[in-house]
Amino acid sequence: MIANLKYRIIKKVVHNSGVVELGFDAPEIADYGLPGQFVNIQVSEKLPHPFLRRPISIHDITVNGEVCFLIKKVGTGTKMICDSEIGDELSLIGPSGKPFTMPNANCTPVLIAGGIGIAPIYFLLNRLLNEGFEPLLFYGAGTSSEILKKKELISSCKVYFATDDGSFAKQGMVSELLPQHIFENSGEFCFYACGPQPMFKSLAPFMKSHNFPCEISAEENMACGIGACYGCSLKTKDGYKRVCKDGPIFELSDIFEEQ
Repeated sequence: MIANLKYRIIKKVVHNSGVVELGFDAPEIADYGLPGQFVNIQVSEKLPHPFLRRPISIHDITVNGEVCFLIKKVGTGTKMICDSEIGDELSLIGPSGKPFTMPNANCTPVLIAGGIGIAPIYFLLNRLLNEGFEPLLFYGAGTSSEILKKKELISSCKVYFATDDGSFAKQGMVSELLPQHIFENSGEFCFYACGPQPMFKSLAPFMKSHNFPCEISAEENMACGIGACYGCSLKTKDGYKRVCKDGPIFELSDIFEEQ
């Protein structure tokens, strides 16, 4: 079920590095939203403000039906959404897109996040914990201030951190942590990742060399958000796919076959 209604903001938290967390009282979306899916958020009803909605990954759904989004100010549209206040109502369409595939019972889920890519990974982490899994999390960012939800993550699971500048934890890319730590754990692994394209490219050789499955949450600019315009097409080994309809979840090897 996809809802298309106005929902009221009931929570606003301002994080570091221009990131804002908004929580909506959106029971219709809460009832059906799954990790990896997104919602199209209307920026404004008043022209000449941005006409196109902004696709934002679901960051969490609480037991009280609150739907949360972790949004980084990167342009006019996201800035206007982030400037909204508690009590404001915004039009949301969702949940949309293909969700992450839940692992089988014998698998250890390994979650990999880069920067704001922690947004959908956090929702997946909480769902896995609720299902009785013991996930591992590898989380990288440019600098210490860009590490989000640090306390919540550390208290929830085993986390390995990295920053590009070395201001927190190990210096380097988060992908460099995998060969060092993943084999400290035994058993079958399945991987889930969200972050910038350079992170995906750096993960591809490791996944291929060990034949590990790895689902990624891809990001492309969207127009219609429902699969009609093909504006968010992404090249895969099976041809071009629509991120909004065929994704946003894809197998890493389908996107970076050449790796």
